[in-house]
Amino acid sequence: MFANQLTQLPTCHFTRSTPKVQPEWVIPGLRAGQVGVVAAPGGTGKSFFLMQLALSVATGYELITGIAPKHAGPVRLLNFEDDNIDISNRGIDILNEFGLDDDLSECLYLHPLAGYRLDLVNRDGIVDQDAVTWLMSMADGMRLLIIDPISHITSSDENDNALRTLLVQTLKHVAREAQCGILIAHHTNKGSADSAQGWLRGASALVDAARYVLTMQKWIDSWRLRLQWVKLNGCAPLADICLKRERNGVLRRDMGSELGADWTTNASPKNGKGRKLS
Repeated sequence: MFANQLTQLPTCHFTRSTPKVQPEWVIPGLRAGQVGVVAAPGGTGKSFFLMQLALSVATGYELITGIAPKHAGPVRLLNFEDDNIDISNRGIDILNEFGLDDDLSECLYLHPLAGYRLDLVNRDGIVDQDAVTWLMSMADGMRLLIIDPISHITSSDENDNALRTLLVQTLKHVAREAQCGILIAHHTNKGSADSAQGWLRGASALVDAARYVLTMQKWIDSWRLRLQWVKLNGCAPLADICLKRERNGVLRRDMGSELGADWTTNASPKNGKGRKLS
């Protein structure tokens, strides 16, 4: 919706004595009504991470140490890359790893959509209102909506800043109306860069428009991952964390690696070496 179409503009009123509003955090750094990005090279474990995060928010358990949900709430995951076998096997491994016996039928909605797509914004910059309405129905009643990956919900040129901004603004509209957090998965360019804008694939407007950007990359070897919050709004900075992939793919915090000398000297490795993202 365009601002000039509003019949009444939203307005803020406050004084020095007005009590501050406490943000409704879904997870650290991501508020209800906001859009965030989780970006990583292919094969890093991004989809497994998002599945584990979905289970964490749905159950209220801190399944990834350092990323504790504020409280439990319904989660919907739209996965446009994987089929039922991949998603089910990941979920089974996570449940067994953490010994979870919770009934998830009314709090976790996992949709294998391999072979399908959604075109919120087409290559001509036209927003499909039917697609927006459908996505709104998917977000309704959810605490968190995860979309994996962003490339499957638009046919627009990923290098076009104006179209990327329009896509994120459309997702923000959905998040605001549904009052849920939205996380979208994205791929990165090969290698490392001096900034998040340069490392995430496509237009830099994706980072500019999102309110939360988390990057994942292999650290030292294929079993360890470094998580960096390269963009946060409205909260204190979050320290990088290291996750170790178990044989079944489940991710666990590896605090031992965070104490090593390499952790601070090579903050953003490229095949084990590299520079820090800013």
